[in-house]
Amino acid sequence: MSGKLQDSLCNSCYVRRFPIKQYHFGSWVDNVYRQHMPEDYCSMFRAGSGKELKKAAAVYSSSMLSYNLFHWISPESTFKYGGTIYNKVVFEVKIPTILKSPAPANMDVVLVSKDRSKWLMIESKFTEYVHRSSREMLNLSRGYSDLDRYFFNAKSKSADIVRLIEDWYGEAKKSESEGEKKEYYDGIKQLLCHIIAMKNLTDTSAHNAITKKFLSQNPFLRDEFYRLRTIEFITLLFDPLPKFKDENSAYEDYKSLCDDFKEKVEAENIFSSFDVVPYSQMWNCMKGQIESGLSEYLKDRYMQFAGA
Repeated sequence: MSGKLQDSLCNSCYVRRFPIKQYHFGSWVDNVYRQHMPEDYCSMFRAGSGKELKKAAAVYSSSMLSYNLFHWISPESTFKYGGTIYNKVVFEVKIPTILKSPAPANMDVVLVSKDRSKWLMIESKFTEYVHRSSREMLNLSRGYSDLDRYFFNAKSKSADIVRLIEDWYGEAKKSESEGEKKEYYDGIKQLLCHIIAMKNLTDTSAHNAITKKFLSQNPFLRDEFYRLRTIEFITLLFDPLPKFKDENSAYEDYKSLCDDFKEKVEAENIFSSFDVVPYSQMWNCMKGQIESGLSEYLKDRYMQFAGA
């Protein structure tokens, strides 16, 4: 990363009051609105596969960006998005993908509708795409190519996903081997795992197969799990202003990659409720629904730098 966006993030009035070293707060707590995170949310982050609290002191922490943006949602403070009212938020939700997989998919944010029948599942990216890595994609377990490792009874569903994985693996390998401009295929690897995880939640046979493990790993969604009927998924991308040339270019390239992924997923009828959303677009929807203190904080910390 060029450091230009990071430098600007450090100039926020809510950041300057703390000692900053190499773009990190002294404690992750200083990276949280009003320096307070309720214990339930702390438990969610501690239990997450990504060990996010260990990385949360960075001013560019994606997990703290999404936490600060969504933590206020509750039965007393609802959020209306896309015509649905959400009144519960859960962070770092772990969802099984395939049999014998050592690591589940880790969903950054899940919003639960007021009637508990719908979940909006969110994968958040702040500046990760700047690194343009394909290592995780190219090292994806070959177990994902084994039809017998999937939880679906219908082998056709498994075959569709395997074909999608192998297509994107091939794209990543081609990009690396031919010396083309590097892309952030590791983000696509995460999207692939999320698609599998969400299909496990909505497919009857897979849903039944993962119930015990899901509930043991996500106690904050125990009641909602049995009432779930509909899932919508968005990958939420921070969209740096054009003046942040390097970061904006990386964002535009990764957004284009995500748009291609969305098109292929929908064309193959693998998952239809999927969208690619810039943070500035989410902010425009949210800013009129939150209290003024939080709105001021989010604008100064993050949103003044977004709007590609």
